[in-house]
Amino acid sequence: IDTVIIREYKGRKKDVVVPEKINGVTVRKISNFAFAETDIESVVFPDGVIDIGTAVFINCPSLKTVSFGSDFYSSGYLTFKNCSSLESLYFSGNAPVLGHKSFQNDSVLTIYYTNNTTGWDQFKTNYSDSYPYFKFVIQ
Repeated sequence: IDTVIIREYKGRKKDVVVPEKINGVTVRKISNFAFAETDIESVVFPDGVIDIGTAVFINCPSLKTVSFGSDFYSSGYLTFKNCSSLESLYFSGNAPVLGHKSFQNDSVLTIYYTNNTTGWDQFKTNYSDSYPYFKFVIQ
C-alpha cells in the first residue's frame, strides 16, 4: 500500500487537521462525502493530498475555512454545496481544477493563494462570472 484514502470522518473535533501519514503511508485522497453533513468548522489538508472527491463537504453549514497543501489539484463536483458559513479557502500550490457546481452559496468567499504559483489568472476567469462574490488575495 502506497496511498491512504480517507473515506469518512467520524471524529468530534470541529477543527480537523488531516495527518500527512497514517501508519507510515501518505494520505493522498479524500473520498466522496467524507466530511458531508458534519459540524466541522475548519479542515487543514497536508501537502500530500492531491484530490478530494464529490460532495466532500456537502451540507456542512458550520464550515468556515479549508486549507489545501501544495500538492492539491482537483475536487469533484458539489464540493462545498450548502456550506453557508464558508468564508475562506487557502491554497498553497498552483490553481486547482474544481468540479462542476462546487459552490452553491451566495456568501462572500475569500480565496487566498500563494505568490509565485500558476494558473490563478485562468482560475479567476473561469469562476468570476458564476461567482462574482469571490475575492482573491495573494498571501
